[in-house]
Amino acid sequence: MSASALVLQWHDRFDKLSLQWHQAHSHSVSVLQNIQNLVEQRQMTLSYLPELNDPHRNAAHPIFGADTPLILSQIPDLVQRLGLKQTAAIERSVKTLQADLEEIGQVVREMNRLKQGALDRIRSSTPLLGPEDSAAGPLQISLVEMADWIQTMASSYDRESFALKQSVGPSGLDILSNDEQSDALARTLGRWNALSLLDLDFEAIVRERVKALRRYERQANQG
Repeated sequence: MSASALVLQWHDRFDKLSLQWHQAHSHSVSVLQNIQNLVEQRQMTLSYLPELNDPHRNAAHPIFGADTPLILSQIPDLVQRLGLKQTAAIERSVKTLQADLEEIGQVVREMNRLKQGALDRIRSSTPLLGPEDSAAGPLQISLVEMADWIQTMASSYDRESFALKQSVGPSGLDILSNDEQSDALARTLGRWNALSLLDLDFEAIVRERVKALRRYERQANQG
């Protein structure tokens, strides 16, 4: 396999993994948003329950005030049932988030395998770095260059994935133990949307370089 063909193969593999990572990440953001909505709904539901430390109230029944929906006075245990249903939905969503994090971690492991494979190939295949690498002139991407780019990008995805996992804790969503759950979830969502450890501009530059090389290869083959 020529050096150019190997460069394109490495990039195509990484590009596919990058797409898989972003798809899993996008899904996880939707799951987090769903959890945030469910938490807010549960907080509103539980607001109709009496304060458990008030000796003058029966904790088994909701408070029926002027703002209490009529249905709650007609079905006294509705608040408890709805709260349990919302809690179960939150737990299911947390499991989905854990699965998304596992998928993200698996993609990163594949990126690191590709990175290590490229570096190993560079160390063991020095002849491939010879004159053929300059055949396309300024459009050419050497194996060393591509291996270095993959190393840089894979490392950034590794760091970003670790930071995302840390932001929700080992159990998948430790922030749910926080009294300020809505605020904590909002901060977590902001962090997940930021992708602050990825250099997407650098990825775009690499992608354009590869497109240019691919055009050159196609024209050369046609000629």
